[in-house]
Amino acid sequence: MLARAGDTAGGAAYARAALDALPREKYSLTLRLLMAEVEQS
Repeated sequence: MLARAGDTAGGAAYARAALDALPREKYSLTLRLLMAEVEQS
């Protein structure tokens, strides 16, 4: 939502923090693709 509202840096930082809070075994291709999409917005 932050990235869509125009705060791309804030959106990417929030998404990265949420992803980093997950245990590595919970990472999935979908989450990695979503993170890449947020970072590119």
